[in-house]
Amino acid sequence: MNRRRISLVVLVLVIGALGAVYFWSSRREPAYIPEEDAPPPFRLITLVERPREAVSRIYVRHNGNTRLFLPGEEAWYLADYPGLVLDTARVADLLRVAFQLMVPEKIHEDTAGLNLAEFGLDPPVATITAYTGDGETAPVHLGNATPDLQFHFLMVAGDPAMYLVPRHVAHWMTQTTEALLCRYLPFFHAEEIIRFRLAQRGREPFEVALSEDQERLAAFLDLGVNPLDAVLPVAITGREVDSTNLNHLVLGEFSMAFHLGEVAALFPGDLSPFGLDDPFLSFFLETQTDTTHLHFGNTFTREVNGAPVPHIYVKFAHRPHVFMAELAPVHFLTDLNVVRFITRFVALVPIAELERVVITHPVPERNLEMIINNDPERNAIAPTINNTPIPDRPFRLLYRMLIGIGADSPLEPFPMEGAPELTITYYMLDGTQTVIEFFDFDENFFSFSLDGDYVWAVTSRRNAEMFFNEAARLLHEHGM
Repeated sequence: MNRRRISLVVLVLVIGALGAVYFWSSRREPAYIPEEDAPPPFRLITLVERPREAVSRIYVRHNGNTRLFLPGEEAWYLADYPGLVLDTARVADLLRVAFQLMVPEKIHEDTAGLNLAEFGLDPPVATITAYTGDGETAPVHLGNATPDLQFHFLMVAGDPAMYLVPRHVAHWMTQTTEALLCRYLPFFHAEEIIRFRLAQRGREPFEVALSEDQERLAAFLDLGVNPLDAVLPVAITGREVDSTNLNHLVLGEFSMAFHLGEVAALFPGDLSPFGLDDPFLSFFLETQTDTTHLHFGNTFTREVNGAPVPHIYVKFAHRPHVFMAELAPVHFLTDLNVVRFITRFVALVPIAELERVVITHPVPERNLEMIINNDPERNAIAPTINNTPIPDRPFRLLYRMLIGIGADSPLEPFPMEGAPELTITYYMLDGTQTVIEFFDFDENFFSFSLDGDYVWAVTSRRNAEMFFNEAARLLHEHGM
């Protein structure tokens, strides 16, 4: 028998032996554990259980201060400061103990004779007392942390026992008013803007607003986009704004990186120490769903994780308190080059007025016929590209890219020579046409004409490439 056969026989024997061991072990009776030696099943101990609607008010005592919370139409609020904008989730965590409290362990059945001060329960670190229609309920008292810092001691008035409560519950019960302040900032998106304004000290404000051009407004809203026009500075008033660039270079980057930090002052009587009596920068954004108005003041440096980090004072325009925030994300607002957001569309054809678009290119694969198939009764379209049905939303985004092939920069008269490299013909429902022809300018740009008249500008070849790549992707994904 050769060596290979011997190895195979050994392998089969080993596998068989392992299988026999597994089969034998699986049929064995489990080891018997006497019932008296088995660990008791883990059960949480319920100390508080009452419906939220039964509670009329809640007092929270901590650090020598007493705060009264009252139920509002949508959330609980501070009775002393009813206008204070609070983080509803944090407030719900703080007051949760008044409605439901379950603890993992009772450590003393009867605390009589114990020195409660040693446990931080005389006086308690914090106390939460709920009131119902029947009057005051038993207050919940929070004590010190256990030596391992994983739990806190806790007692309920009228109950002689002492319990352990997880540290996250203790954290909820000891949140300060500053910690409860709402720091919410919406994710800013240019496609939902109604008005956006930046006012920086020493500079002319930059402001854009929803276009008042009804034709342009209709064309863009049909694509699910808010068209923006520049309001300020005066030099660019009325010019169209590229919302994609605005969103990418300013709003998106800023909203992802910027966060409000600790509270510098809850109710400052004087804003001048923070530079907020005359803000260095004001940010105003109104969208379809939110309005955000921030003031930025003096900069300063504070230590974070052992390293100096530049910060800035910030406040909401209509709220009294002052926050601290890291300075770096604010540069997305202060290093603003408004020229980067200005664009001019060569042809802005509303999709609702369009029958089809024919694109002619020297490369046959790039010849496209985009048929709209408008259904005005349903306010919908059933578009196709080269007879391939394309879903509504992706098609509208592609069409937006097409009309976004715009004039990037002005140009002195340049003779249009030879045949166009690219032709886009818009066929309207009323029988009219709009024709754009693109001519070679250099390796990066086209010059072009609109209905036979030369446009004194150039457009980037990159924009055309992005359109053709997206069209090819849609065709590949949906049928070709």
